[in-house]
Amino acid sequence: MFATRKLGVIGAGNMGEALIRGALKAGVVQRNRVVASRRTEDALLRLQEELGIATTTDNAALLRDCEVVVLGVKPQGLVALVESQRGHFRADHVVLSIAAGVTTRTLEDAIGLPVAVVRAMPNTPALVGEGMSPYCRGRHADESHALLAAELLSSVGKAIHVPESLMDPITATSGSGPAYVFYLVECLNRAAEEIGLPEHLGRALIRQTILGAAKLLVEAHESPAELRRRVTSPGGTTAAAIAELEAGHFPELVTAALVAACRRASELGRSST
Repeated sequence: MFATRKLGVIGAGNMGEALIRGALKAGVVQRNRVVASRRTEDALLRLQEELGIATTTDNAALLRDCEVVVLGVKPQGLVALVESQRGHFRADHVVLSIAAGVTTRTLEDAIGLPVAVVRAMPNTPALVGEGMSPYCRGRHADESHALLAAELLSSVGKAIHVPESLMDPITATSGSGPAYVFYLVECLNRAAEEIGLPEHLGRALIRQTILGAAKLLVEAHESPAELRRRVTSPGGTTAAAIAELEAGHFPELVTAALVAACRRASELGRSST
């Protein structure tokens, strides 16, 4: 679907760069049909040298040159950036926003044209081709625009079409989700040292355990609760550990964490306008 289109990425930071790399690796788009912009010229020079793509600090030039535009700007500055480029958007643009909280309606209003807007929330495993990218369509985006976005997002993992009403809870769950896993691993690393494991050994054990558990979760076709029960013998070591987690209200803390993240996503959307 990119055969006749050029891809522009405004704000080619970690996620924007991951999308470019994934699209190039999957053959979704050719190098000579990609333009990336950032404020930092050194970062752009690295992208140009490593990926062989065009780069610019001129967002207006990027918008003139490209038909598919990824907005990789942080939510707090996204609307201001779009409004600053308002006269350079065209009705034939397809705009993919990856900013938390900012609604398609907000972007459509900022653009001021009936432009096809798709909103997505990829997560950082996209950096290794294992991202999860829920996406939704704006008022002027049809199925062909959604398929275009899905093709790009699928180049860095999995993509799924969802109602926009679910995007803030999705941001709290899968957008922020990798950080919860990393934080758990941080805590396990510290705890392993406290019970006597050398740091290098504890780290190796925990990383492989996390990797193996994730693979089992995906491939075993059993619920997490059932997988946990299979590890938890009555009166055993795992049962003792789970009892401590429950005594510390671990399930309630997880719920509170997601509620806080979801609330913050909504706040970011409101503060962007």
